[in-house]
Amino acid sequence: MKLIDLHVHSNHSDGSFSVERLMKKARDMGIELFSITDHDTITSQYEAVELAKKYDMNYITGVEINVVYPQLMDILGYGIDIYDEDLIEFLDRIKIFRKLRNKKMVELLSEEGFNISFDELEEKYDSTTIGRPHIAKILIKKGYGNSVSQLMNGHLSRDRKCFVERIRYSPKESIEMIKKSGGKAFLAHPAKLGIKNIQLEPLLDELIHYGLDGIEIMHYSHTLEYTKYLYDLANKKDLLISYGSDYHGFNKPFVNMSYSVNEQTFDEIEHWLKK
Repeated sequence: MKLIDLHVHSNHSDGSFSVERLMKKARDMGIELFSITDHDTITSQYEAVELAKKYDMNYITGVEINVVYPQLMDILGYGIDIYDEDLIEFLDRIKIFRKLRNKKMVELLSEEGFNISFDELEEKYDSTTIGRPHIAKILIKKGYGNSVSQLMNGHLSRDRKCFVERIRYSPKESIEMIKKSGGKAFLAHPAKLGIKNIQLEPLLDELIHYGLDGIEIMHYSHTLEYTKYLYDLANKKDLLISYGSDYHGFNKPFVNMSYSVNEQTFDEIEHWLKK
């Protein structure tokens, strides 16, 4: 058996650990195929690639692009060219969308009496992909809550006044960009789509039409029964499979890093992601 994890977040997006800490953790755990997939940014990839060389690790470049169709969806990109100018520009536009959204959320929080400013948010997290978890951390330090999850499910949740939806790319745009940059596109954690199995198959057909390569079958939100269903569905649709913990460090303390797979599965995943 071999250890693998192809869905991990650093503090370049909403994870709590640095790239170096994650790479060392993966090395020390004996993970033999690893990818950091930060939300809507590849800024973590440059350091990860260099550290992978230093630690002699089997590393796959990655990104997780948040899309909408019509529900929220995440598309994972593996083996992308992190120097592709079109991809960099594509992700930079998302950063602009996020900035406008964060500014509006902070304004709404201020109107509700919370002591927070957009300037302090930008100053503290300038090098990261800023989102609700970062706003939550500032609020916690000021005594407005005890944990990120508490605030994400409270004042910052989608059904509250201070929540602002942000502009997102479509699945088609995101899949095509991943492919254009030399990568392979995977649907992340299908269970989180909140749709029935009978709805997933036609959705996959549409995504495959756009160029989808694979599906994440193992994830903390998946039961063993659902994982088996996804495995069979991937075979039926001739899709690749991936295993990802969605590890966020302290921001998701209930999630552990890595999955154990047999050597044949490991070799197949490695072969297709590096092809």
